[in-house]
Amino acid sequence: MIANAKCKIKKLEKLTFISEIAQKSLNDSLKGRGGYEHVVFCGEKENIELSVDFVRDNEASKYFISISEEGVEEERLSIGDVGVIDRHLNDIKK
Repeated sequence: MIANAKCKIKKLEKLTFISEIAQKSLNDSLKGRGGYEHVVFCGEKENIELSVDFVRDNEASKYFISISEEGVEEERLSIGDVGVIDRHLNDIKK
């Protein structure tokens, strides 16, 4: 998630960031941490990508989100073999 060692976010901070996104808007969460470029790469513009594998009701599941300075580029959630969410930037902007 972070390009250089001096700007690495610890695991707990990553979870806090994810929690903030769920509770606030993405933009507010990024602003509170110095803006998109600072959160991701200490000033360089690239996408944040987060993938979480988990088990729900004994089914292997996965959540993926890609965030750019434009906002959410892509978001996917699958529970077992069922795709629950599959959104892309063009879908989200509609």
